[in-house]
Amino acid sequence: MVALAAGDYLAQTRAGLERCRKSLNEYLDTKKAFFPRFFFISNTALLDIMANGNNPPKVLPHLSSLFEGINHLKMYGPNNMDYDKYVKQLHLSRLQSSKTMKGLTNKLNIVRQLGGRMA
Repeated sequence: MVALAAGDYLAQTRAGLERCRKSLNEYLDTKKAFFPRFFFISNTALLDIMANGNNPPKVLPHLSSLFEGINHLKMYGPNNMDYDKYVKQLHLSRLQSSKTMKGLTNKLNIVRQLGGRMA
């Protein structure tokens, strides 16, 4: 009885995984239809490109598979700034604004606390 239940569970799991694989392949096919050069790379590489679409340095290794003759690509931010330097500056500016907001929040809490004590 237990073996039968385990067999049913495995069959259901296998069927679920097959549906998932089919849906994923259909989704990737829509991306390939939108940009036909995606037909020249593996589904794993396409998933990596899609997962790292907002992180260009992680996409760069796949460019040689998509575009003939491209082995390396130098990226620049605004005003021809080196991309890595640009990203670091963005990160630092976000940290600074985060610290400013945290300081402002702390000051507001102090004002609220003082206001509560004065009333």
